[in-house]
Amino acid sequence: NTGNLLVIPAWAGRQLWFTINTANLTPGTWKTKVHLKSLDVHFVETAVELTIMIWDVPLAKEQPLNLCNWSGTQQPEGTFADQIAHGTNVFTSTIPPKATFDNSGKIINIDYSDHDTFMASHAPRGIILFHSLGSFSGPSPAFSSPWLIAYRSFIPLWIKHLKESGYGYENFAFYPQDEPGLEHGKNVNRFMKWAKLVRDIDPKIRIYANPVAQITMEQLQEMTPYVDIWTPMQTFLFPKDKLNYIHSTKTLWWNYDCADNAKHLSPLGHYRGQSWMVWHFGHTGIGFYNYYRGRNFWFQPESGFEYAMIYEGKGVITSKRWEAVRDGVEDYTLLHSLKTASDAADKAGIKKDLVQKARHILNEEVRIIADFFNDTKFITKSAGNEDGQYNSRKVADKRWDMILKVRREIVELLSHFQEK
Repeated sequence: NTGNLLVIPAWAGRQLWFTINTANLTPGTWKTKVHLKSLDVHFVETAVELTIMIWDVPLAKEQPLNLCNWSGTQQPEGTFADQIAHGTNVFTSTIPPKATFDNSGKIINIDYSDHDTFMASHAPRGIILFHSLGSFSGPSPAFSSPWLIAYRSFIPLWIKHLKESGYGYENFAFYPQDEPGLEHGKNVNRFMKWAKLVRDIDPKIRIYANPVAQITMEQLQEMTPYVDIWTPMQTFLFPKDKLNYIHSTKTLWWNYDCADNAKHLSPLGHYRGQSWMVWHFGHTGIGFYNYYRGRNFWFQPESGFEYAMIYEGKGVITSKRWEAVRDGVEDYTLLHSLKTASDAADKAGIKKDLVQKARHILNEEVRIIADFFNDTKFITKSAGNEDGQYNSRKVADKRWDMILKVRREIVELLSHFQEK
């Protein structure tokens, strides 16, 4: 806590997690000591050496992986900076402009003040997914004749305002309906109603869709002309024929996970593993529901479900799950750097043995680690089950050894690729 105190119950242990900012460190081995002292009159003191290896390898200057985490607008202080530090670069909790119209469908006023404040802070950091397609009010309900006249005027004005503020079509997408496929297809109908209207008004606006496994093939095919970013839920659980269909479309492919009982899922296998899994499937984005829900998850959640990455407290209180997500983002960056270097060597017809080793890592070894995701066979056993704890530890150790091994192989190859 803020007093640098750690409470350790009798006959128990606690884990310390260190996050090191290495931005100003030169490549090489760095060491420091962590001093631990008991809070007693006659204290016990010890010191543990912490060793940091800074690798001298070329990494992508811009993060190649898109990371999205759903959360509300009411969050603890410091959450935006925390999300950026962990690689979040897709934002769903957005603020659209507020517009009003009259009985004839004429726009009376558009208030961009809150919208512009939000865009100034978030848009330079990534992609904005406008979940609400405008805060639009007037005397007639949505999709009535006056409403449609007004909305067809409003969208071009909004897009023009975004452009004048420096934001092009690549900086945002519209998110008409969450999780198409739920409610026996009703969500698909809502998606289509909004997506057709938006596409008709301005075909350049990108549209985002995150279908769930229950969606039918016919519904996916109906949605396809209106989707620019597909984000199927939990790729390993998504029916293979539907996933193959999504892969056949000329769109961006991301992936997202919505698993409750979050505190009992493996930080390494489930949360870090998703980055390896999407590389295996050729996707370029990941997501988790969710970052923060505005409820207290220190104890049993009120709703019976828990999804959140962080806890309530003074500011942001992180979790091993959230730190593992950041590690996964960095892993993906390493994989991207290896592919870039090996593709360049292959194109130049040089270092063929290194290219072959790189392809083995990027395909076969990645596939093994990708299988960690959603493999919770030993992870969800009761905390009171000794065999469950033992097997969980064994599996986690093997996974950790595998990831370390592959990361070191990547770094060695990257070092060789940059040699003259």
